[in-house]
Amino acid sequence: MAIILVVLAVVGGIIHYNLQTISYVSNFKTNNGFVDYSLFKSLTDFTQISEDVYDLPTEEINAITAQLEDYRISFLEETTLSISFTVVSKTVDADHKALQESILKLINHNRFITNSYEDDMIMMEKKLAFLQDKMNQLDSLVMNPTEYTDVNDILNDSYDLYIEQLDLEEKINSTGKFDIIKPVTEIKTNKKPAAIYIALYLVLVGFIFLLLSKKEPTTNS
Repeated sequence: MAIILVVLAVVGGIIHYNLQTISYVSNFKTNNGFVDYSLFKSLTDFTQISEDVYDLPTEEINAITAQLEDYRISFLEETTLSISFTVVSKTVDADHKALQESILKLINHNRFITNSYEDDMIMMEKKLAFLQDKMNQLDSLVMNPTEYTDVNDILNDSYDLYIEQLDLEEKINSTGKFDIIKPVTEIKTNKKPAAIYIALYLVLVGFIFLLLSKKEPTTNS
């Protein structure tokens, strides 16, 4: 009985292994373009691709739509500065690297994402103009100091404003501009090893054997 159950466990594990539905999984990551992640996720739906959503030519949208039929895409937020994507395909020859470029193109041409940060851009540009005007005033004081002017304080204030200006300029230049910061480097399969299924079946048949061995003494009595 024990030998038969072990054989059945091994055979069952091998059959289960061969019946697995194989998927091929990859990951890539973009910067977040200073766009709020939850907002980004709500505005980005790769199952609804049309010219109403994406500012791309019709033929290009059709090509990307046909390409996406072979994949399943999901989001995974890793940090506050990046957005990670998990891509799953059913075929071993699916071009995950080409897909990441298509996704990047869709993000950068999403009309709703562009609209979401337009007000922020206007405010940042106004703030930048204010900072530059303030720095010009401080520069004038340094060039034409009065007897009440403390040049060291002015230089310190000017330096702080300059650092703030650089940070603001970087944010303006990066807002809404998405790039691949970690490309697809490896495509893995979700197929589990046969040994795992054999082990699970061995545990199952061991449990069955234990039940049968307990019943047998009772039957004999």
